[in-house]
Amino acid sequence: MQTQLHINGLAVPYLVAGNGEPLILVHGFTANKDTFDAMAPYLTSRYTLYAVDLPGHGDAERDMNADFSMAALVEYVRQFVQALGINRVHLAGSSMGGGVVSFYAASYPNEVASVWLLDAAVTREFLTDSEHIKRYDATGTFPYLIQNHAEHARKLDLVFGKPAKMPHCLKFAFAEAAIRDFAIQSAILQQVRKTIPIDQVYSNLRTPALIVTGDHDLVVPPSSAHTLAKVFPQSTLQVIEGAGHIPMVERPRRCAHDYLQFRTKIAA
Repeated sequence: MQTQLHINGLAVPYLVAGNGEPLILVHGFTANKDTFDAMAPYLTSRYTLYAVDLPGHGDAERDMNADFSMAALVEYVRQFVQALGINRVHLAGSSMGGGVVSFYAASYPNEVASVWLLDAAVTREFLTDSEHIKRYDATGTFPYLIQNHAEHARKLDLVFGKPAKMPHCLKFAFAEAAIRDFAIQSAILQQVRKTIPIDQVYSNLRTPALIVTGDHDLVVPPSSAHTLAKVFPQSTLQVIEGAGHIPMVERPRRCAHDYLQFRTKIAA
């Protein structure tokens, strides 16, 4: 079910489904709350899932002058959690959302029960060393900033471990939406790019973490997951063979199964 909260006068759209302990889901750059739809049915019997749209994404407001820094995104999600009345939260994040979740746990460790990090774009392997970021710094181009349909097709090839099976009408609609959002997504990336890699700021964070990477991830190097495991030493690392940058879309049942096992483990 889609609904929304109003926080400080700002509409915050989100999806909610399931029964049980709350689990907050945070999508990645240029994505939206629907990112987790394929995986949700495998989790809703155990958890109440809340998938929130970040500013400038999905159905959220688009304000070119908004603060899109990592710190601001953390506060946005934290205010959402507080508005739901959750005192100690389990968080999940994909790509940039994994960065938000990681810094949330680092900033407010007493408020976070666990984190689930899916190809999190938060360590030096991506934020400093990746070819995508180096090219962006040098030329201003980035494969997620879409200005035509050909660029969108190349983005799909980049994020999936295998060619995406998607009806042409959906590819067309997604491309059109990405083209419309080029300006706001450029503004977001300019600010998020300034994030200092978490491994240069924190170490030995005590929050239990499930760290997931696809071994065919061409966006965030899989080695980033091993760096993240050092930041979160109480972690379980899962490498999913054949998956790209969005394993919860490509391997939804596997990702959900691994998460259920992780939650059982930390509960024990």
